[in-house]
Amino acid sequence: MDSEQENNDILKMMVDNETAISEIYRIYAQQYKKHQKFWNDLAREEIQHARLIEKLSKREDVSISKIKDRFTPEVFKISFRYLEEKREQAAKETLSFKEALSIALDIETGMLERGYLNVFEGDSPEFQMMLETLDVETQEHCNKIRKLLARKNWSFF
Repeated sequence: MDSEQENNDILKMMVDNETAISEIYRIYAQQYKKHQKFWNDLAREEIQHARLIEKLSKREDVSISKIKDRFTPEVFKISFRYLEEKREQAAKETLSFKEALSIALDIETGMLERGYLNVFEGDSPEFQMMLETLDVETQEHCNKIRKLLARKNWSFF
């Protein structure tokens, strides 16, 4: 597969991952009515992330970095399969609220810890601001989930 096609595949997979996360959160919003706004807000922001990645992918000053070969289509396929499993699980069974929060925190922290957004390279100030927005908002998702866990006196693992 040529490099440009692989880059396009990775960007599409990143958009698909963000969309899948949004779908999981929308299912949770239906299941946990008391916290519906919380889940819907997260879901809406994931769709905004998907749109931002699509916008990044269309920029001429952006390229994909294969940092230590961590960012290959296979890596994103594994991530997407995990998200699909969690979406199917959420659709089939109502987990405890703590389990749903734990899954959401696992998803969000996993993106940060694996350097999910480090796949992009670019120098323009606008590009850097878009990338920072994705990173900050993912960190904010982690913080919101942790705060809710703390309010319930639950710990994550």
